[in-house]
Amino acid sequence: MKFVFEYGGGRMWWSVLSPVYDEMIKRGLPAEKGGSLGNALTEEKFHIWCRGSTIPERSIYVPHGISWSELNRTVEVGKLDKPLGILLPGPRWLNRFNKEFSGTAGHEAVQFKMVGWPKSDILFSENVESIKEEMRKIFNLEGRKTILLAGSGVHAPLKYWMMQREPMHYKVWKSLFELTKRRDVNVLIKPHNGKEGSVFEIPNEMKGDKMIWADPTVHGNIMPFFLVADVLVTNSFSSCCVEFLPLDKPLIFYDGGPQSFADQIGPVCTPETAGKEVEKALDGVDAFKNKRSEWLQKLIYKPDGHASERAVDAILEMVG
Repeated sequence: MKFVFEYGGGRMWWSVLSPVYDEMIKRGLPAEKGGSLGNALTEEKFHIWCRGSTIPERSIYVPHGISWSELNRTVEVGKLDKPLGILLPGPRWLNRFNKEFSGTAGHEAVQFKMVGWPKSDILFSENVESIKEEMRKIFNLEGRKTILLAGSGVHAPLKYWMMQREPMHYKVWKSLFELTKRRDVNVLIKPHNGKEGSVFEIPNEMKGDKMIWADPTVHGNIMPFFLVADVLVTNSFSSCCVEFLPLDKPLIFYDGGPQSFADQIGPVCTPETAGKEVEKALDGVDAFKNKRSEWLQKLIYKPDGHASERAVDAILEMVG
């Protein structure tokens, strides 16, 4: 029996699967990287699948994100593709799956197990301080507070694309740039991986040594960025807002999108006022600390650095 990890070749999706893959290798289990959608299935192989148009039946599905929209998508995967099993990140997901699948004819064979979020294990690793030090050196962050701008809507800063097609994102970036004039802070911008390969063209009006753009073709995993961030600025449909919760740091939304809990874990502002909300956070204003803790318990099961271990245990149980 062999476990093949399929992730469509996407750097972002591999950051979800790699902790589970590494745990399998650590245990001496037969695991290999597939990296493409469509490897032939055989009796000897089980596929660990992250994203894809059609999920084979002999697969364990791992959601590629933990946002509200990805929860809905994962429910559909269970109903339409009927994989052998699905790994769930937290109680809110488990409650939804129990509601959707319990007593539903034809879905009895779909197993689902709550394991936590393996991608977050790095936040609790013994190497945290060395990861922080490396990130600070790479982006020259020493001596300043760092605001991280990241999320599903944050793409490579193509000037025309930003100003003409996505004025909301341009406005939030401009607001944070204005903040760097008032405060001695870094703005570290991590574009979404969906824009890998884009040609970077930073608008002249937003250039400066405090505005730091990370190349998504080099830095695929968002988690190390969380470790060096003092405040996260993101959009409400991104998984970032959930993945950031274990660190108990302030986060700010520059839109009021579909996450039903967004206004429970951070202030929702307009793109133009994002910089002012960040200043409040830097000054110690944090009205959402208790609510963040409550929602963390609902959204991520046991954020303790051992989710990858539970994931491998669940996979072995599912395949029998």
